[in-house]
Amino acid sequence: SYDYKKVFDFIEKLVVNGDESVSTAATTGFLEDLVNLSSNGRFPSRSFTKYLGPESKAYCIAWDEFTGVKTDGLYDECKSEPKTSSKDVS
Repeated sequence: SYDYKKVFDFIEKLVVNGDESVSTAATTGFLEDLVNLSSNGRFPSRSFTKYLGPESKAYCIAWDEFTGVKTDGLYDECKSEPKTSSKDVS
C-alpha cells in the first residue's frame, strides 16, 4: 500500500516553503492536474481531497473558483475555512 499522506505532505511543503518556481510546479503541475483530471471523470476527487494540506486545499478551492468548478470533497470536508493562500491562481 502506498502512503499518499506522505506525498501530499511533501506537496504542501513545496507550496508553503518552495520558491516561486517550486511552488508553481506543485500547484500548476500537480494540484491543478489532479483537480482537472478528477473533474473530467478520470478518478474520484475524494480519493485525494482528504490528503490535502490547508494551503493546498485553499489553492484547489481558488482554482475551482477560477475555473467555475466545484470539486467534490473540497468543501464538505472543511472543518474550518482554510486561510487564503498567498499563491495566486492566475
